[in-house]
Amino acid sequence: MTVVSRAPVSAWAALGVGAPVARYTLATFRTLGDATAAQALLALRNATTDRALVIQQARYWSDCVAALTGAEGNVRLGRNAQAGLGGGTSVPKVLLDSRGVSAAGVTALGATASDAGAATPITGVTTLNPGNGNVWSQGPASVMHTLAGQRLARLTEIAPVEPAILVPGDAAIVQYVGPAAQNPTTVQYAICLTVVECALL
Repeated sequence: MTVVSRAPVSAWAALGVGAPVARYTLATFRTLGDATAAQALLALRNATTDRALVIQQARYWSDCVAALTGAEGNVRLGRNAQAGLGGGTSVPKVLLDSRGVSAAGVTALGATASDAGAATPITGVTTLNPGNGNVWSQGPASVMHTLAGQRLARLTEIAPVEPAILVPGDAAIVQYVGPAAQNPTTVQYAICLTVVECALL
């Protein structure tokens, strides 16, 4: 099931968000696990002075090509400080309407430059932890295994029901958080965000 924001665009003004100027998706390559307990998979940065970003949809797909040894962790979406956030590989913004014009100050980073390719780690990342007050939503990184050990793939929606808004200077990340042993290179992830870029009121 896919869940998107229940708040209509016409109601966003009450949140300080103006008219949409661009709508686009951000999709990563298939990213292998890196055997750490907190792996950033995608980062979105708003370095503009006059735009607000509304994350309208956040979906991920994960697959395990070898049996895991224990319960896996979660994939989380949340806020991260923009200062120091870097590394990674640039992720293009794919317009859903060719008339839209996205600001150059809105950028996204992925953790690899090709499907199941060498890692390009995203740096300057804080672990998304409910105790830190920076987690918007989360979903299980794994669901089930076949007898051969491979998990049956699925898409999971992790966008909050109400709009997650990034004002100038904000950033967000999608991150695996859990036991490092359950995040080996035999696990792979793919992330897709749908973003509405709006004028800032």
